[in-house]
Amino acid sequence: MNMNDVRLTGSAGPVSREQLLRLMVAQLQNQNPLEPVSSQEFFSQLSQILMVESLERLRAQMETMVPRLGPEATALATLSGFVGRTILVETPGGLITARVDGVRLVDGEWRLTAGQQDIDPAMIRGMLEG
Repeated sequence: MNMNDVRLTGSAGPVSREQLLRLMVAQLQNQNPLEPVSSQEFFSQLSQILMVESLERLRAQMETMVPRLGPEATALATLSGFVGRTILVETPGGLITARVDGVRLVDGEWRLTAGQQDIDPAMIRGMLEG
């Protein structure tokens, strides 16, 4: 039995650490003694459980932090999604493309950066694929 083959039924919510551990124990108890789970597969599954637990703790911490940070954090999180992307920007001379390489605060306002240029997010007209 491979953990990836297991499907939980009757639960619409996320799988808990407790459920994952119970699945691992069940797998060990019901494995074929002639073909036991390899130690590599076992430790891989264990590391996945630990990763899920770490991500859950991080999510819980973020949920408590975000309301305290307010709209500034929301703006920064939104703008950081543009980093590494090519955007379409409206300028007095027409539309141009720019590859965003960062986000910074300029005079209390968040700006995207593309090389030496600061870009007002209100001037973004689209994002190009790729």
